[in-house]
Amino acid sequence: MALLNSDLILVGRGGGSFRTTAEDLKTFIESGDGLVFRGSANLTISPVINPNPPVVGDLYINTTAGTVNAGWTGAAGSSCDVGDRVLWDGSEWDLVTSSSDVGVTDVSVLAPIVDTGTAASPVIGISDATNAAKGAVQLAKGSFDGDGKIATDNATDVLVGEHFDELAGRITASSGGGVQSVVGDNGLTASGTTTVTVSGIDAAVGTKGVVVLSNTVADVATTAATPKAINDYSVPLDLGTLTELS
Repeated sequence: MALLNSDLILVGRGGGSFRTTAEDLKTFIESGDGLVFRGSANLTISPVINPNPPVVGDLYINTTAGTVNAGWTGAAGSSCDVGDRVLWDGSEWDLVTSSSDVGVTDVSVLAPIVDTGTAASPVIGISDATNAAKGAVQLAKGSFDGDGKIATDNATDVLVGEHFDELAGRITASSGGGVQSVVGDNGLTASGTTTVTVSGIDAAVGTKGVVVLSNTVADVATTAATPKAINDYSVPLDLGTLTELS
């Protein structure tokens, strides 16, 4: 991407940091003797350069990160990285860093945030919440079935205020005596007020109720014969199954 004239460039001089614009740097390069690339140099040691002394426009690229050696007058004492450049302006060296305004260089995450991408192209997401770990959740729907069940899609959906309000209404109705009376019918009877006892009534001819089952046949109005009793005491339709008379 091309530089704009308004772009800012970091310049180190005399142990301090200064800024200049790309336009000023361009003007500086275009004026006078021009820019001459002389190769690489280790800025953390005394200058090993050719020619020595330098001439205006001499440019070197740094090979070692650290602190600029005192021999590089003008840039001495500044921090330098590999790729930084020094330019001789006729009286001292100007340090032009290659790492200024590079933006985000690393992304680190903490659970439940996750990074499933690469160092160059991070993909940031969030893990689902569990009983043991924090994470992302989905809110349950705000609607209810006729029996009061929440109409939700997932067992892990989270309730919101609307759900608790509905539940509170049910609790209030229950604590206030939501069931006012119990009436027995169709073979059942109910007795009591606060504590109601429901029981069955004895069956009789023409009256529904409860009976006692018996495997024998007896003349008892509240006793009903089981299929075994009928089988034991009845004459089979197939007389051929009976023992022959001798």
